[in-house]
Amino acid sequence: PQPQHHANTTGAPGTEDRAVEAPAAHATSLTQHHCSRASLGPWSARDCPRNRDDGAMIIGVPTATAPGARTVAATPQTVIALRKLGYDVLVESGAGAHAHLSDDAYREAGAQVGSATQAWGADVVALVSAPGLADVARLRRGATLVGVLTPAQRPDLVAALAERGVTGLSLDAVPRISRAQALDVLSTQSNIAGYRAVIEAAETYGGMFAGQVTAAGKTDPATVFVIGAGVAGLAAIGAAGSLGARVRAFDVRPEVAEQI
Repeated sequence: PQPQHHANTTGAPGTEDRAVEAPAAHATSLTQHHCSRASLGPWSARDCPRNRDDGAMIIGVPTATAPGARTVAATPQTVIALRKLGYDVLVESGAGAHAHLSDDAYREAGAQVGSATQAWGADVVALVSAPGLADVARLRRGATLVGVLTPAQRPDLVAALAERGVTGLSLDAVPRISRAQALDVLSTQSNIAGYRAVIEAAETYGGMFAGQVTAAGKTDPATVFVIGAGVAGLAAIGAAGSLGARVRAFDVRPEVAEQI
């Protein structure tokens, strides 16, 4: 069956998972359009997933290869959702290790666990961060790559994907409109960044954010100043406040005054 897109409110629980689920759900129509072009290049019609006769389309989830990357493009929960849409999901062994997601958890959700070659060779490959040029060579011709590709900053990556005959769906280039909220990975990642910034600040500060009253005396709460009250800033404000700090914030945009 043709997958349907369901909008989701950005910032709601599970949004970070649906950011991958939704574009993968659209991959059938996107790849079919790509494979119907006259300029298919050197790769054959057999490479098009819609022309395959060997079962459902396979969504591959490889281990992130970007330096320092700890994210994974699918969780067991999103695997269940993708399976319900009729897709097969293949996760590279250990892909979720840094996110504390075990191979067994993926198997229980209905995914296959395989090698890096199998994950990169799937019909649709989902990543959070952009792949390296060496990774492009591992993609099958006619495949679809879904991730934060930053095409304006990576013309070399765009050229490599085009030469390989790969359709790239760059999530950071999706318009930030209501209908596309489930694809808004920029807000999702910014929300995480704001929270992480406060955690890093607390580690650097070394003291306690919350005020303390003990038999030995009293300490005042820390004061946290957040510059910029966008998605990341609001997440930082919430995280610092929940740790007991006094929070002040600043933003040059007058429309955010009611939020801070």
